[in-house]
Amino acid sequence: MVWCDNSSAQTIDLFVEFLSPIDPDSQEASGVPWGLTVTPFAAKDENDQAPAYGLDGHLLPRCENCYAYFNTYCELDQWAWNCSLCSTLNGLSAQAISRYSHPQSCAEMMSSFIDLELP
Repeated sequence: MVWCDNSSAQTIDLFVEFLSPIDPDSQEASGVPWGLTVTPFAAKDENDQAPAYGLDGHLLPRCENCYAYFNTYCELDQWAWNCSLCSTLNGLSAQAISRYSHPQSCAEMMSSFIDLELP
């Protein structure tokens, strides 16, 4: 298990770069299952703010390819977003477009550290 604080992106990049197999063939040849667990439970986010809490987890768009949730690391266009994990371009529903046109009202647009209930 890897514990990451506010510098989690750098920590994950270093971890994956030095400890992961170079390519899928190398991973298969090793005969060892490979995975990564990240536990990002820092007390404050990159803006030195405590996590936002809420019940709006069901409103978060999910990637059509890898099922990751929309987050501050995703590129947001007018009608779509790029997944920060797999780079898939995902469409937004009319409800999401309306919601994200006012980013200050969405916890997931203000910080990378939010705690929302998911269905």
